[in-house]
Amino acid sequence: MAGKQNHKKDKYTEAVLSESPITYFEDSTLRAIFRNSPLPSCLVSGSGNILEYNEAFCGYLQYPESEITGKPFISFVHADDVEKHERSFAEIVSGRTGNCRFEQRFLRKDGETLWADITVISLDGIHSNGASALVIITDISQHKKAQQALIENEERMIRHDRIYRQLITSNLTSGEDDAKVLQRITESASE
Repeated sequence: MAGKQNHKKDKYTEAVLSESPITYFEDSTLRAIFRNSPLPSCLVSGSGNILEYNEAFCGYLQYPESEITGKPFISFVHADDVEKHERSFAEIVSGRTGNCRFEQRFLRKDGETLWADITVISLDGIHSNGASALVIITDISQHKKAQQALIENEERMIRHDRIYRQLITSNLTSGEDDAKVLQRITESASE
């Protein structure tokens, strides 16, 4: 058994030195699950560089493979979320926690901001050929856009309600007829 582990470590060392591709999952079933997952996923080293990723990861960020391999994961994270990401990743790499989950934004190659629910799982204690964490991304961009639309609609309703109350109060004190009040409400609502 010990000889088999040494062989695996030697195979990893040789691959790193020769800069040839490495398979980070020894089990073919796990490798197939990782590669074929519809969820964008990647393996990240302890220093934060992307070691391996699936096709969904490339599609999500719309970067070609040549612009992902070996790059720091943080280079794809929205600038406002870098500190939060670094803090969470440090917790994983240091062993203080086995996994974490949080929301963060990414910048797609075309500059569009994407929202994601991120799950980071420590690979500490799992033979993973140098990978420290598995990152799984769930795209929540549409959810965030819908949430923002609801907030904007609520703000608009509050504004309209305030205008309506002012118009009604004005009508009661000025004695305007209902048709004029209705016209002013309609005009105010369309602004």
